[in-house]
Amino acid sequence: MERALRDFKPEMSIRILCTVLSLLLLPVANVRAQTLTDVSIALPSTSVVGGSIRLADVMGMFEKHGLKPKFTVMDGGAVTLSALVSGSVDAAMLGGTENAVARSRGQDVVILANTYGGFGATLVLDRAVADASGVAPDAPLQQRLKALSGLTLAAPSPTSDYTFAFKSAAAGQGAAPNFVFMSQSAMPAALQSGAVQGYVASAPNWGAQVLSGTAVVWISGPKRELPPEFSPRSSISLQMMRATADGKPEITGSLIAVVDEMIAAMTNRPDDVIAALGKLYPALSAEELKLLFGSESGPWAANRLTVEDVQADLEFALRTGVLSSLEGIDARQMLHP
Repeated sequence: MERALRDFKPEMSIRILCTVLSLLLLPVANVRAQTLTDVSIALPSTSVVGGSIRLADVMGMFEKHGLKPKFTVMDGGAVTLSALVSGSVDAAMLGGTENAVARSRGQDVVILANTYGGFGATLVLDRAVADASGVAPDAPLQQRLKALSGLTLAAPSPTSDYTFAFKSAAAGQGAAPNFVFMSQSAMPAALQSGAVQGYVASAPNWGAQVLSGTAVVWISGPKRELPPEFSPRSSISLQMMRATADGKPEITGSLIAVVDEMIAAMTNRPDDVIAALGKLYPALSAEELKLLFGSESGPWAANRLTVEDVQADLEFALRTGVLSSLEGIDARQMLHP
């Protein structure tokens, strides 16, 4: 005891005390470091076209940027827009058309980040029909459009931009396909039964039939094979109410950072993206996942939208008939900031 007292030095007690305190405070520091900010995001569907934002979550990008997302799948774009405008969600995945419609009604919805550059629709034909046409799937676009004349093709609805784009492009070459309408999920069965000879759908609806050889990709929207006047420059983007975007700058900045990282991953981390796709779409085979990535990774690596891009998409919506007028809609006001 006497020796212990003799060897005792005050600075030793200070070091011991500091060590104990640091150990006690360590869990608190970790909790603070792991605290994430909740952000609610509405989606119009589980479509692959708008899927990159969910891929970002699977790949841990939201957490990396301090966010904890809650995704809510709505029944289409109109309902998604209503959820955003009502304040039920912080952000939403929407097309430029919904933004323009909101703006025409005095709602200040703004685009934060482009998440899908170009058009998400792909036209596939029955393999036997394609072979009988005498036109190769890689023939000049004009020949492939002319080969559609008289064919029965399925599309989502009479007013869908999927219908407008391919019908108008074919008409430009003097071709007149017959369109029938059904859900995208029903299209593969309709092709298999012979009820239709082709269909217009987004991935992954057509993947299994193309891989099996019963169908062939005829015209790819994601690969920008349609003429520019029949294809939007952005199919879907991450949007917010301007008041929310300005009032929550930390969330706004983090969301943009998530999208930027996801865009970079399409080029820098393809294997990780394919693995994440497998978690989002577990029913797809490895071959389908690779086909899906090959089709969609280009549009997912979207460029930032310019005022010119937004204006071009407004004019596309006008040609489709979705918008009756562009009066009072300023493309410059649709982009944030």
